[in-house]
Amino acid sequence: MSGMSLLFLLILFTLNYHSHADLISSTCEKNEEYIDLCISTLRSDPRSAAADVAGLARIMFDATLAKATATLNQIKDLLKKTSDPVLREYLNVCVEQYDDAIEDIPIAIQNVGSHNFASRIKADDVLDEARSCEEIFTDLPNRKRKSPFTAENDIVKKLVMIAAGISKDCRIFGKKVISFVSPTGFRGLLSQSDDLFAVGPYVLWSFLEHLATLHCKGMKTSLTMSGMSLHFLLILFTLNYHSHADLISSTCEKNEEDIDLCISTLRSDPRSAAADVAGLARIMFDATLAKATATLNQIKDLLKKTSDPVLREYLNVCVEQYDDAIEDIPVAIQNVGSNNFASRIKADDVVDEARSCEEIFTDLPNRKRKSPFTAANDMVKKLVMIAAGIVESLG
Repeated sequence: MSGMSLLFLLILFTLNYHSHADLISSTCEKNEEYIDLCISTLRSDPRSAAADVAGLARIMFDATLAKATATLNQIKDLLKKTSDPVLREYLNVCVEQYDDAIEDIPIAIQNVGSHNFASRIKADDVLDEARSCEEIFTDLPNRKRKSPFTAENDIVKKLVMIAAGISKDCRIFGKKVISFVSPTGFRGLLSQSDDLFAVGPYVLWSFLEHLATLHCKGMKTSLTMSGMSLHFLLILFTLNYHSHADLISSTCEKNEEDIDLCISTLRSDPRSAAADVAGLARIMFDATLAKATATLNQIKDLLKKTSDPVLREYLNVCVEQYDDAIEDIPVAIQNVGSNNFASRIKADDVVDEARSCEEIFTDLPNRKRKSPFTAANDMVKKLVMIAAGIVESLG
């Protein structure tokens, strides 16, 4: 043990296992915005009584699918009845959006528990599809119509946001429990050594990983040092304490889709060297704000140059969307660390605003234009999704 900075920890765990009296209530309490809708939807499905947390997520996605299917049928019924050409054009956009949503939801269900990141990506797609159906009615100032499906679009958005929130609940819990001891390399030690001091960290990590899964199965765990113990676990192990060599890399690894962009963006900002994880989230939001501001300036420049009336109409929509984004990002930054849920909601709004700018160019089949800002919109979406992912890692 000489020559190493070793830490001996003696941990006495008392595990008090008991099932939730009401898993539905405790799960829905985490969905701050829509608790009543969450509870009423889950209680109305008899499968909820025997479901674990992953099961509740699937049930909520099923409810979303049922509502999306009913909404699509209503849209098709109205399409048969109306003769307004503009309204028909918008309704056809809604049909396309809800066709996509009805394809996306089963994929989200399939990935719950096995690949929660993919499940949440599909949930985000459904959220965007319902929003796109709603916004098409008001996106173009000279061709506005009152949306006949505001209530339906709103309930689909709420249901899928609740489902996405439940599906990530287990993953976040597990990450919090085991984050203080890294398993990297410990698995190999088990096959190479019988020394408790060598394998102790892995044993503890494995135990805590198992403990974390109980939450997903409707079990509540508490760690106490009282004499009311049901189980004792005594672990003596050594840890070679060291700080993360590179917090940027370890943070960006959690953003599976855009690791290189995450790392390069954070490394390019000198503030990152002294930042904690919350600080890295703020820096990434700052990068998003800079890109959104630059994109807005490009849009305004093109607006001065073009005489195409349809293109001008679409560019004005983009100006509105990016004006909103530039208002939303500072609110997201302000809430990092103090109200992470609110920060992620604003990040979702920015994703939607960049998407709306992109999709307006192709939403209407007879008035399509090639978007001049596909790359810029894509970059804004990626940056803000990375920022939101970092915020999510804060819990």
